[in-house]
Amino acid sequence: MDYDLLRATHILSMVLWIGGMMFVQWFLRPALLHLAAPERVMLLQEVLLRFFRAVIVASLAMLISGAWMLSNMLLRFRRADLPFEMPISWWVMTIAGTFMVGVFFHIRLNLFVSLRAALQFNDPERIASALSKIRIWVSINLVLGLLIIVTMYVF
Repeated sequence: MDYDLLRATHILSMVLWIGGMMFVQWFLRPALLHLAAPERVMLLQEVLLRFFRAVIVASLAMLISGAWMLSNMLLRFRRADLPFEMPISWWVMTIAGTFMVGVFFHIRLNLFVSLRAALQFNDPERIASALSKIRIWVSINLVLGLLIIVTMYVF
């Protein structure tokens, strides 16, 4: 596959994921405070459900395109019989990005499921707890994503 197409897939997936987290954390969530709690939670659940579907695709596209680009680069260096040392920024991206995917699946498969169960039983304490945990883990992922972006342009 063409390296430029892989890179574009990688970057567009990153933009969707990190931009979506920024939108939800910094714009949507504060705006929802003007709604009554039941409407706020239902709207947020619907938004997260749609966003998480996109992030599943984006995170897998990022992992696959990143691994493919890295293996292509390694293969090119080996064919030229040159040593390959991965830049520090690539290490940061690989480690932090993989961790981000793990955090996302924890959010989606554990915390979001807890939120939906709490909503089903109309348990305000569990709803608040699940939303708080989701917000914290999304904040962690957002910081990691921004760290990756900064690292790419600094190192």
